Amino acid sequence: MTILIEENLFFLLTLIIFNSIIFIYIDKISKIFDIFDFPDTVRKYHSMPTPLIGGLIIFINFCLSALYIYFFETSLVYEYFNSSSNFYFFILFSSTIFFIGIFDDKYEIPAIFKLFLVTIVVILTIYSNENFRIIDIRLSFFSDKLNLDQFALAFTLICYLLFMNALNMFDGVNLQSGTYLLFLIIFLISFSIMTLLSLTLLISIIFFVILNFKGKIFMGDSGTLFISFIFSCFIISEYNYNNLITADRIFLLMAIPGFDLIRLFILRISSGQSPFSADRNHLHHYLSIYHTNTTSIILINSMIIIPFILSIYLNNNFIPIILSLILYILCIKKYNKKKDD
Repeated sequence: MTILIEENLFFLLTLIIFNSIIFIYIDKISKIFDIFDFPDTVRKYHSMPTPLIGGLIIFINFCLSALYIYFFETSLVYEYFNSSSNFYFFILFSSTIFFIGIFDDKYEIPAIFKLFLVTIVVILTIYSNENFRIIDIRLSFFSDKLNLDQFALAFTLICYLLFMNALNMFDGVNLQSGTYLLFLIIFLISFSIMTLLSLTLLISIIFFVILNFKGKIFMGDSGTLFISFIFSCFIISEYNYNNLITADRIFLLMAIPGFDLIRLFILRISSGQSPFSADRNHLHHYLSIYHTNTTSIILINSMIIIPFILSIYLNNNFIPIILSLILYILCIKKYNKKKDD
């Protein structure tokens, strides 16, 4: 990885300068694109209209990286995607996911129709490249692996959609999605997963986190859908070739957003609502009633990071997953009780 960074140092420095310019002129850039999230008295409590262009900034960085790889680091096309056609399809499908998200940010697509569009793109992705398809399940605490055979496509599709929706719902307060994404990117880089593309995401998300901390921009659906799709492709591809990454380790990475997604779906359906309806029953909403935003983010990230670190020392992910679930349940029970009181 060190050699790769040294060879592409000029490009990475150029990205840093590019993002620094965006940082300086963010207000003018926001007015050009004119995509804002407006506060209300029901669910959105931010004080003023906020640009939904975090995803746009990350997408532009990603496109610059893809162009650089195509013209100057062609070997990485084959290293990352095995063939140029796989690379082209990946760029096409990830870009389509981004444009679905940004169109939703601008015009608010009905949730069911958005899910339908995203599902079609994900199906095309896993059909076009078997590297992005989960063909078996390997667990750290079982020696045998479970071959999915004819269920591989359906199982993979469900995994993509669950994570994409979970991250979308997890993006609720400043710094929450940004700090979580930084954690995921560190995981990608530590396993040398598509390193140059991961470094590009790291740079752009660091700048996003700073702007988000200042309340200058939000991620938007364009960002959460695009990045969750990208991460899903990256991690599944590496999972297929790296025995050190097991299915339960991936689950542990995504456990807290996943638990919150499942709880919210059950809660909404049992109340006769659409599972995609908006409310203030998310974990971060409960925490933010009693804590500052910073404290809430620290608590949520601790629930994610502590079990993951434990899994490294144990070399087994079963106990950390149970710990993650227990921490989540205790947190929900404690703050939901306070909310009711």
